[in-house]
Amino acid sequence: MFCHVTKWFRRIYGDSISQHDFHCLLTPATHSSLLARRRSEMMISRVRLVAMLFAILTPLWVVVDAFFLPWPLWGWISIQRVAVSIAFWILVKAYPHSSQIQDAYRALALLFCIPSLFFLSSNLTLSGYWVVEMSNNPAIVGYTFLPFVMLAGLSIFPLTFLEGILFAAPALIAQVLFIVFDLGTLMNNSGDRLATSWLLALISGVATLAGMSQLHLMRQLNRQASHDPLTQCFNRASG
Repeated sequence: MFCHVTKWFRRIYGDSISQHDFHCLLTPATHSSLLARRRSEMMISRVRLVAMLFAILTPLWVVVDAFFLPWPLWGWISIQRVAVSIAFWILVKAYPHSSQIQDAYRALALLFCIPSLFFLSSNLTLSGYWVVEMSNNPAIVGYTFLPFVMLAGLSIFPLTFLEGILFAAPALIAQVLFIVFDLGTLMNNSGDRLATSWLLALISGVATLAGMSQLHLMRQLNRQASHDPLTQCFNRASG
C-alpha cells in the first residue's frame, strides 16, 4: 500500500522524490532543523502579510453592509468587523519574527481563529434577522464565501499533509456541526449545506496539495543551497 502511494506522489512531483522525501511531505517529524527554521520564518512572514491584508480589507466591507442590510443589523456587523480588524492588527504588530516552528503553528492558528470566530458570530447575527427576501442579498452571499477563503488560504503556506488536514479540520467540523445541530446558518436548505460541505472538503484537499508542493520545492532549494553538489556534504551556507 505504501509503495502504491509513493508511486502516486512520484507521478505528481516527479521521479526524483524518494521515500524520505515522501515522509517529509506527510509529517514534519523527519524535517531537519535547517528546514524547520526556514519554514517557520516563511510561515510567520506570510501570516503577518495576510493578517495585514485582512486588517485593511475587513472594515471596508462595512460600506456594502450599510448599503444592502437594514439598520441595526449592519451596525452590529460593523462592530464585529472593527473588532476583527483590531485583532488582525494586533497579530501583525505583536507577533514577533521567530525561527521556532511552534511559534509558526501558533501564528497560523491565530490567523485562522480570528475569521472563524467572526464567521460564527456574524452567522448567528444574520440568522437572527433572516427572512426569505434576504436569501439573494449580495451582502449575505459575501458572508457565505468566508470559509472558502479561509481554507483556500492554506495553499500559500508550506505545510505537510498532516498539518494541512489539522488546520482545515476546524472549519470542516464547524460546517458539520451547523448541519447536524441546525445552528444558525445563511443557507436555508439541506442541499445547499451538503454542497457547501463537499466544496469545502474539496478545497481543503487542493490547498493541502498546494502546500505540500511548496514544501517539496522549499526542501529541494534548501538542500541545493546547503549541500555540496559533488560530495553531498554540508557546505558553509548550512551553518
